[in-house]
Amino acid sequence: MDNYKSFFQKISQHLFEKPTMKNKNGFTLIELLVVMAIIALLLGLLLPALAKARNSARQVKDSTQIKQVHTAWLTKGTDSPGGKFPLAGEINRIGLTPGRGVEDELKNSHANMLSACIAQQFITPAILFSPSEASSNVAVCSNYNYSQYKPAQDIYFDGDLTNPTSGNVGVSSQTTGALGRRFKTDLTTQSATSYATMPLTARQKIAKVSNRRDNQWKVGATGGSKFPITGNRGVRNGIVTGGADSDPLSYSNSLTLKIHGAANQWEGWVCYNDGHATFSNGFWPEGMDCVANGDLDTASCPTPTPLPAGVTKWGLDNIFNNNDTQGNSDAYLCVSKELQGSEATGFTSRDETLNWD
Repeated sequence: MDNYKSFFQKISQHLFEKPTMKNKNGFTLIELLVVMAIIALLLGLLLPALAKARNSARQVKDSTQIKQVHTAWLTKGTDSPGGKFPLAGEINRIGLTPGRGVEDELKNSHANMLSACIAQQFITPAILFSPSEASSNVAVCSNYNYSQYKPAQDIYFDGDLTNPTSGNVGVSSQTTGALGRRFKTDLTTQSATSYATMPLTARQKIAKVSNRRDNQWKVGATGGSKFPITGNRGVRNGIVTGGADSDPLSYSNSLTLKIHGAANQWEGWVCYNDGHATFSNGFWPEGMDCVANGDLDTASCPTPTPLPAGVTKWGLDNIFNNNDTQGNSDAYLCVSKELQGSEATGFTSRDETLNWD
């Protein structure tokens, strides 16, 4: 006990007493090494716990932000005919009369939809940026142009263009400068959102069945508790295996694995259309329906007999793969920067195969 008392007295003298010629009780080399060892031990115990707490806090904040975005869509939907969530092509229809005219389907990209939500102050630019973001191409749109909300001039959001007689995609996502688009969702160069969302493309004019937008992009959708509508973005086409080491978008190289998961496994939040969110470590969250042309898993998704016409297999619904290429009714999360196509040929996202990381 006396030895400990002497040891701490020396520490106190070293810290608080002015050195004098009479004070010869300094630290010995052994005592300094002991202090350094104790400090190193404490750091070794505390740092992992602090890192884990920080990651947990980021996960919680990310979940909150994702659910807040969905809540904003619900709020907008309660004031819309049929309970529809916001669509840029309905906000700025073809023609110059607000709220009237044919929907401009070319405007229904994620860039335009999210920009329109910001312009009407349902969400803020900051809420679209994940606290765990891993890509340097994603950042908060701090210079969002709120002055572009000018309904009297047929302009409704940053990146919008007037469409008096025909549809258009808005300002090209590649355009820059004072009159260019500030809010972008181009993950290859600049994106103002960290999150993936279900595609907002309309079904083809000749289609005989409803697609995912018809079924789910609205308040109180049937089966919404099992249908992912937004969440952390994932690996291109939900492909887990294969891919060349030189391919930056292959599973092992994807930056999305670093958002929440370990360096070699994807993990992320998935928000369903009833508003609840789950943390998943795979592209096939529990509880979802099996779908046509899904990923094979005979234990979870026994193949029905006979298979529906045009269906080659039956399997798990991969949330980052457009499994149901015929009806486009399965769950699918992506980031679209700009649309292309027509009612006759169908609408698709431009550069969809590249816009992932």
